[in-house]
Amino acid sequence: MIGAFESVGASVEVNKPVADVYRLWGGIENLPHFMTAIREIRWLEGDRFYWRLEQAGREYESVIEVTLRIPERRIAWRTISGAESAGVVSFEATSDKTSRVSFQMKYSTDAGWDNPGELLRRIEIRLNAFKHLAESTEGG
Repeated sequence: MIGAFESVGASVEVNKPVADVYRLWGGIENLPHFMTAIREIRWLEGDRFYWRLEQAGREYESVIEVTLRIPERRIAWRTISGAESAGVVSFEATSDKTSRVSFQMKYSTDAGWDNPGELLRRIEIRLNAFKHLAESTEGG
């Protein structure tokens, strides 16, 4: 039986143009650089990816499907196996040289995140890690 669903979200301002920020987030190989819980991620086929992550000493595996890509605007995903979750990352140019990255996620309480406040804190940490990576990376 599927548990209840929770939603969580946060955003961060990045001192890089939106095209650079979108390109950096959209590169699957970059995700473990700021999403430190990811232990393994690999492309399967089409827009499907396998990932294995560790959280609170437990490992979780999922197959993720990217359901929407709008260049420089939005990337959405959902799990198709493993813990149920779905989300969207939105990118907004706040000037020619700055961007806002917003992360929203809906997840099953069976997914291992039993404390929404703690999950929000982790998302904020990862968004700030992304900001640091983007701002220290030449060309995005």
